[in-house]
Amino acid sequence: MNETIDFGLTNKKTLTGDNKWGGTKADILGNLGDWTDAVLHGGFANVDTIIMGKTAKAKFFADANVQKMLDNRRMNLGEIAPRDLPNGVKYLGHLNDPSLDMYVYGEVYYDDWTNPDAPETKPLIPDNMIILISSRPNYMMAYGACTYIEDASGLWVTSQTSRVLRSYVEHHPDRRMVELQAHPLPIPDKVDSWLVATVC
Repeated sequence: MNETIDFGLTNKKTLTGDNKWGGTKADILGNLGDWTDAVLHGGFANVDTIIMGKTAKAKFFADANVQKMLDNRRMNLGEIAPRDLPNGVKYLGHLNDPSLDMYVYGEVYYDDWTNPDAPETKPLIPDNMIILISSRPNYMMAYGACTYIEDASGLWVTSQTSRVLRSYVEHHPDRRMVELQAHPLPIPDKVDSWLVATVC
């Protein structure tokens, strides 16, 4: 069973036409200012982090208004200081207005359920999207039930626990398998305390 759980998130934005980042009417800094305000008013959270997809990052740094703002020597409106962090994370720098630490995240996953006949490796953060989040989120980590066939009885068993560790034997060739099963689900305290946007 495939299920998408978004908790009724309403902070979803999609830019169209020339308003897309890289377009002739793009207003990247205006977008970010409006969207951080939207999260504050609707989700009661101060977002201080932006995670950008690969293409979104390229459009951001190629934007003439962004370049002009960052090159202003009389006003410190941001600083670009890229550095690599563990697990596919790269820190890009900081904007002062709106106040955001900027990151890209290079982790990927293997999608073999959308189209089982043509599985693909996809980025966790789509190339054309951004996420605005808080570095101090308030989440509860919940876990879905784990269901498996019990070796002794041969019956389906459902376990209400965070993790199930079990061992079983397979033959031809003989081998012992160890399996860890978990279904984590982070639940936000406030649904609209972050924002996702398709920007290009």
